[in-house]
Amino acid sequence: EELYKTLSDEFNNKYLEIEAGDYSPHCQSGIALPLAFGLVPEEMKKRVAGALNRYVVENDFHPTTGFMATPHLLPLLCDFGYEHTAIKLAMQTTFPSWGFMLKTGATTITESWWGHERGLQASMNHYAHGCIGRWLFEYPGGIRLDPEVNAFKRFILKPLFCKDLGHVSVSYRSCYGEIKSSWKNIDTHNTQGYCKWRFTIPEGTTATAHLPGRKPAEFGPGTYIREIIPLTDL
Repeated sequence: EELYKTLSDEFNNKYLEIEAGDYSPHCQSGIALPLAFGLVPEEMKKRVAGALNRYVVENDFHPTTGFMATPHLLPLLCDFGYEHTAIKLAMQTTFPSWGFMLKTGATTITESWWGHERGLQASMNHYAHGCIGRWLFEYPGGIRLDPEVNAFKRFILKPLFCKDLGHVSVSYRSCYGEIKSSWKNIDTHNTQGYCKWRFTIPEGTTATAHLPGRKPAEFGPGTYIREIIPLTDL
């Protein structure tokens, strides 16, 4: 702990720009990594996260991160209240983006943001940017580990409900059985948005479910359906 304090102080003394609420060298990765690894002073986190959001927006909702920072980019945006930015980033289809990879004909996550466009100059099946898969399960799908409990003895269900996603369906085979979470916007003409969320909790487990506008509630084994009104706009 003493070493951590010493090194984080040295890191911040060199790279943190307190007045600007930013980190040198002024890019997405330069902020995502300090936030992800707990180097940002507590009183500065919200301002620094705001700078991260600004860099993504200014880059027209494209990532400029590489292997090390990309896994943290979408979760950090969501955790600090910039879910709309995260969804627009995830749904982007022009270069560089995950959607662009698919448009080049890629059926796996490639090493380069260029997907198949550059042929065999890079790995065609490379997990580095595949971290979006975890984000899809934990945020739009909402299946998350409880940090206070081992494995899935108790877990968290906290989907990111959004009209423009249309529908989301994820399942995870835990050691207790299959966990399911799916929701679909079934009233596209309602300006507020309206969907039904269906989730399944296996035997031997419990889950803390988060519904917008309500207090988190504990649920035991079983399958449940809940209505979500309104959905979030992008």
